[in-house]
Amino acid sequence: MTGLILKRIALGLTVFFGFFAGAFIIGETFADPGGWRAVGLVALWLVPLLIVAGLAWWLPTVAEWVIGVAVTLTISTFVWAAVDSQAWRSFESGHGPVRAIAIFCLSIPIVVLGWHRPLFAGVTLAALVLSPFFLLIFSGGAGVAQVSVGMICAPLLIVALLLVMAGLDERGKDGQLTVERPGAEGRG
Repeated sequence: MTGLILKRIALGLTVFFGFFAGAFIIGETFADPGGWRAVGLVALWLVPLLIVAGLAWWLPTVAEWVIGVAVTLTISTFVWAAVDSQAWRSFESGHGPVRAIAIFCLSIPIVVLGWHRPLFAGVTLAALVLSPFFLLIFSGGAGVAQVSVGMICAPLLIVALLLVMAGLDERGKDGQLTVERPGAEGRG
């Protein structure tokens, strides 16, 4: 029961956050480039978001693979940004906050997947939102994390923790998550 409540809270927070973050991203896109270019840029991230979210809802096993590959590729861009921060700053200066939008676009399908596989989704979301900050620490502050990435990651970390707790709660009820002490077999 607790796992279900935690998943509902995580999904509710994501819908609330996703609505406002999505509206902000769409508004900024239509304000800056505007016109048909803005329509194309919004479709470039919104269509894959909806497809992967639908996949996560109806085909969660397939979605695990798709999301796993997408998160790996996104984290590799964070590593690339840590190695060559000047090139990434230049790229994002001309194209917008690509990494922040990638985190946003992946977070919604991950949380939808969390309805079926909360532990996997929680760990994956935590890896996605924490990786820019770990790379910032290890790169000596080479400009890996930016304000937009931080604003996207902060609420998603709470959602990731809720999903991990829900997953652990569900696994504990199924008896899959048991810890045995060495030498405890004969006691009892």
